Amino acid sequence: HVMEMQGRAQDGLGWMQAREPWWAADDDNLQVHNWWHRALCHLETDDVAGALALYDGPVRRGGLGIALALAAKDSVENFFGSVTVLLDMPFRIGDWVKVGDIEGSVEEINLRSSRIRTGRDTLVTLPNSMFIKTPVENFGLRRTRRFKTTFVWETSAAPSDLRAYTDDLAERIKAEEEVKEDSVTVGVSGAVDYGIETTLSLNFYVPTYEAEIAVQERTVLLALELGAQHNLTLAHRR
Repeated sequence: HVMEMQGRAQDGLGWMQAREPWWAADDDNLQVHNWWHRALCHLETDDVAGALALYDGPVRRGGLGIALALAAKDSVENFFGSVTVLLDMPFRIGDWVKVGDIEGSVEEINLRSSRIRTGRDTLVTLPNSMFIKTPVENFGLRRTRRFKTTFVWETSAAPSDLRAYTDDLAERIKAEEEVKEDSVTVGVSGAVDYGIETTLSLNFYVPTYEAEIAVQERTVLLALELGAQHNLTLAHRR
């Protein structure tokens, strides 16, 4: 415990290996606990194969898998949750993820837990055991990002102006470097009691949430600018 808390994983491995005959005997009730700590030392030295070898060897031999499940359920789940994070890499530091009801940016990935900074600036610590039984939605791994918005124009808008506007906007957006060209759709989508709706949707390639917001802002401002150029006025609910 002392060496682990001091970050001396390599020293801890040497200490346990030298004393294995005294703590790994079949009649030692603490052997499950000790194998667990030795596996942690392997993980902390980036030796995932060594940690898994312990599970395939002494842990499973002689029915210790059942003992682990009964005596150290939470520890075992955290252990395999850590392995999941290390091997599957469901997220990286900086990714925006959703795990259950928790959504935010990954700030830390530790051996037993990971920390997520939420949109309310709170820091949530999640045990790694969650990642073997809860789906992880990683927004940072999206190949493209979807954006859809609707504008409502005054009913006085001429059909010819609306058509020219939607055609012009689609052409301008498709020319943007970040935009997936074949994903762009712009058109008159409906009518409400106070105006005519036009809807814009597209996918674009950006690496971060900040870049996503910047592209959305540029797109909206372009749509408004072209609307004014085509004699369209935004409608207001009366």
